[in-house]
Amino acid sequence: MTRTATRIAAKHSEAPKPQRRRKPPAATGEQPNVVDPVLEQRVREAAYFIYERSGRVDGRELENWLEAEALLLREESQAAQRDESES
Repeated sequence: MTRTATRIAAKHSEAPKPQRRRKPPAATGEQPNVVDPVLEQRVREAAYFIYERSGRVDGRELENWLEAEALLLREESQAAQRDESES
């Protein structure tokens, strides 16, 4: 085998380097990507409404936020289905 062929063979036989995992935004102090600020505000308001409706129980911020997201996504999905059926 020639010298060049040996280098090429050695280069292609190396195991791929593992990719570094990126830390989540909270761990790095970065702000998470906000796709739609209007949607974020709607979720924030819905989460607050859920907080008030549930008796203002502290410590349920994440649950309230996720419930608000699910509610808004359901509403958007139902509206899209209505629009499709009317077309």
